[in-house]
Amino acid sequence: MSQKTTSSKALADYEKEHRALADSLSKIGFLWAGSINHRYLKCGNPRCACRKDPDARHGPYTYWSTKKAGKTLSRKLSVDEAQVLEEWIANRQELKQIVDSMMAVSEQAFDLILQHKKAENNRDQKA
Repeated sequence: MSQKTTSSKALADYEKEHRALADSLSKIGFLWAGSINHRYLKCGNPRCACRKDPDARHGPYTYWSTKKAGKTLSRKLSVDEAQVLEEWIANRQELKQIVDSMMAVSEQAFDLILQHKKAENNRDQKA
């Protein structure tokens, strides 16, 4: 197999992989920034066991947090809100992984595309 055929096949493989990644983008649902965390808290009762024993703290309480204009925002969530936002945050993370993969495939294809363009230019100049 010639080098030209090998590079053409490799480029076709990169294009196929890139298209498959692009298709997977259409399956991603709603997106949400930030993260979800669970906290155990002390209450206001000075005689409560939660004051002295970390295992007796109340919770878990679910919070969403994000950065906006350099400041951290945090909000306590209901069970329903937490379920929805956990899915949407996971969607955003999946989107990032897919875009990162697309960038990696593009980087791999870059040199091959340049080689093909140079070969085309050489053919055009000779003709």
